[in-house]
Amino acid sequence: MDSQSIRDLESEKKIWSGQCRVSRMWVGVNVHTNKVLHLDLILMDSKGNDIWVQIPPVLIEKFKTMLKENHVYIIKNFDINTTGLKYRPIGNPYLIQFSRKTTVHHVPEVPAIPTFKFSFLNASQMAGKLGHVEILSDVVGQLRTHSDAITTTSLTRKTMRKELTLQLIEGDVVKVVIWGRVIEQFDKIIDAHGDDQNILVISAVSVGDFKDELSFSSSGSTVVYRNLDIPAVKAFATGYRVQLEVQSDLKSAVFVLFEYEGKRYFGLSGHELFLKNGQNGDLPPDELLQLVGVTKRFHVKFKINLFADSQADFTVLRILEPTSKGEGYMIHKDGSSSSIASGPACSQPSSDHSGQSGIGKSIETPVDSDGTPDNKLKRKMPLE
Repeated sequence: MDSQSIRDLESEKKIWSGQCRVSRMWVGVNVHTNKVLHLDLILMDSKGNDIWVQIPPVLIEKFKTMLKENHVYIIKNFDINTTGLKYRPIGNPYLIQFSRKTTVHHVPEVPAIPTFKFSFLNASQMAGKLGHVEILSDVVGQLRTHSDAITTTSLTRKTMRKELTLQLIEGDVVKVVIWGRVIEQFDKIIDAHGDDQNILVISAVSVGDFKDELSFSSSGSTVVYRNLDIPAVKAFATGYRVQLEVQSDLKSAVFVLFEYEGKRYFGLSGHELFLKNGQNGDLPPDELLQLVGVTKRFHVKFKINLFADSQADFTVLRILEPTSKGEGYMIHKDGSSSSIASGPACSQPSSDHSGQSGIGKSIETPVDSDGTPDNKLKRKMPLE
């Protein structure tokens, strides 16, 4: 029988033959009790169509030894239903359920079937997903910080909880709260690789709101991956960047544009600008010269280091048209700070450091959008 597409599957159709890759595989558990509910798979065909699979507890041992993530199989004799569940990890409304009659045949010659498929959210899309949990989302970012696991207690149960912060490719830093068995997945990654160079994909997360702060939260379907061989992860490994020296009131700072923002503003990647610079002799590319002598607003992120006399480096998140109003600092819980700098009014971090490692300092005079001090924004910022 010719291989069929996952799109051919319908709830009343029981006979189907197609080659599918096991794109994801995890044990579905209750996030509060850690009770095993089912073995879960995401199957994907050669056209990138995917479907969620659940294997009941009584059949887990049988099929867990037969199936491996990223391998390809022909699977027959199963039930198909609409999910009818509050949460689902992907958009497909259908769910495959294995039975005792289900057969699985491994395909040794792997056809051209994609390995992974995710639906990544960026920070600006989080608000739109708040309260919409019927289809879970995925997030990819560089691990910045992680807390110790703590136990949260309710009237009926205790649950382990850990907070991570990820820096997204756009430069935004977001919080991800992981629970229960997902903490075990994460800890295994840290134990094996340490804290350096961890680009994480965290699948099947929801968006929550705690004290007016949006964050991601793991689910019973969440899997944590490290440094996957996919474009979204490779984007973090670029070796090219653009550095701009910006002057304000006789002080200067280096503004760094990484690949994403540089390409969005100039239309060329850092690598393309590098090659073009080599063709122009001693002159920088025209794309860079257009910024020289021009007043712009820079949405930047900075860290305060220990050396008061060193030149500050800022990571550029956006380049905007100038306005007459000054913008202020936005200081995040992880200690990083976002700022809007408008041309000559470019904000600089204070140089009043204590000089002691581990001692925080305050930014005393952040400004509101009208240029007046806003003391509500004061927080301690840890020194790096």
